[in-house]
Amino acid sequence: MPDTGEIESNKAKGKSRVTNGLTLLLTGDGRTAGARRFRDLFNAFAAELGDAAKVPSNNQLLRRIAQVSIELEALEAKRAQGDAIDPLGFCTLVNSQRRLLRDLEAAKARSAKPPQTLAEYLASERKTRATLDKAA
Repeated sequence: MPDTGEIESNKAKGKSRVTNGLTLLLTGDGRTAGARRFRDLFNAFAAELGDAAKVPSNNQLLRRIAQVSIELEALEAKRAQGDAIDPLGFCTLVNSQRRLLRDLEAAKARSAKPPQTLAEYLASERKTRATLDKAA
């Protein structure tokens, strides 16, 4: 078979549980505190996107935001307990989170319905009035 640059689908094995939406994690049973927090953050960010969260690229974005957020929360908790943390690593994660959240905002903007033009609004109003006139 010639190389087309595409990955072939293996129907005999089917899709992974992550792909099918049955789980968010590849391993584990999802009952750990970290897994529950990941799921909570993922779902919260996904709610912001609505149906656009189902797009694979957006789904990956949501997973990355959730994971980076968990890592930052763990570092913050460690620091709050008086333990030393790597400030450079912390700042790197903060900047990654900031960029990912900006990407989330861009994804929301792409999926948002564009506002009506004046011509579309006027046509809608005419149609509504015509419907009301017929009903009267």
